[in-house]
Parts: sequence; structure tokens; C-alpha cells
Amino acid sequence: MLLGFIVSVNAQIDSTQQYLPITISYYGDLYTHPGLKLSTEYVLGERVIEKKRSKGRVKVRHKQYVPKLSLTYTHHAAYYNAFLLGGEMNFRKLKPSSGFRVDKILGMGYMRAFNAGKTYEVDDNMNISKVPLAGHNQFFMSFAFGFSKLFVETKQIPLAWHIRQSFTVYMPNNGAFGGILGFEVGVSYFPTFKKKNNEK
Repeated sequence: MLLGFIVSVNAQIDSTQQYLPITISYYGDLYTHPGLKLSTEYVLGERVIEKKRSKGRVKVRHKQYVPKLSLTYTHHAAYYNAFLLGGEMNFRKLKPSSGFRVDKILGMGYMRAFNAGKTYEVDDNMNISKVPLAGHNQFFMSFAFGFSKLFVETKQIPLAWHIRQSFTVYMPNNGAFGGILGFEVGVSYFPTFKKKNNEK
């Protein structure tokens, strides 16, 4: 039954929405710790909502369900360098006439952090040795809200931009939970997009 719903909804999606974008973003932990995020996404399902306005006009909005895969690198000076592998679901609203989008994103994933500097350990015999690739592992969950604009439909340009505010919870964090605010801004490129030819 769920499969039937997805197929029926997918049938409404404009083909240009199905090009897999390559997205690169600046990601800043607490606005000061720089990072880089690479991602791609796919429009899994869509609902088209039409509302009649005055003078016979019709307001059209698209609600899209967009899964996303991302790899993020963040640098915390004198603390650690981390890689985050995550999956996200974007509950997006699209205004097709302008390409303007509102994004609400839930995510989760795994983080591997490597300690900055050198780490040593002492065994039972008081021998000191260096620990290679020392660090810690964490699970994370995130929520993000933001805006984006798609130029594929309106300008026939294979680009989009986005800006988002996020909140990420890491666990375990000293036996509890730790939360961090993040800021993200980036661009998407659709490498397989082909401009439509104007027919006379």
C-alpha cells in the first residue's frame, strides 16, 4: 500500500526535479568552527496543491519529500577534526513559478572525531605510548530550517542555492547529550540537466 502511494505521487513530479544535484556547503559549528559539507538528494514523492484565488487565478504549491545523503567535515581548533556521515529527510515546499523553496529537515547519522594534537596512553607497567588516530564516536540527530531557490525551471540554469539554521544533538556526550547550533549556506549543481530547446 505504501509502495502504491509513492508510485502514484512520483508520477506527478516534473522530470527536471529528478536530476541528482551535487551540493557543496559551508557548515559552521557554533558559527565559528569552519566545515565543509558534500551532499546529494532525490525527490522521492510530491503532492501538488492548487488553491483558487480572486479573478480566476490559481495558487500552486508543491509539497516534496526529499531524502538526502551527506558527508560533513568540521574543524574544532585545539579539540578535534570530525567527519559526519548522515541521512536526512527534507519536507520541502516549492513555489514552481519562482523556484523558491522552504526546507524543513530531519536527520541522523554517525560522527567520527579525531583528537587534535598527539594522544598518549599509559599501561599497567607505566609505559607511555602514542595512540594513533585517537578520538571518539558519536551518534547524532539534527533538525534544520531554511530557504532555497531553484533556477532549473525558471531560468533553465542547472543551479540552486540554500541557507539553513540547524540544531544537532550528539550522544553520548560525557554520559549525557550535547547540542550544537549550526549555520549552512551552499550551492547545488545539476550535472545531467539539459536546457530545453525553444520550439517555434
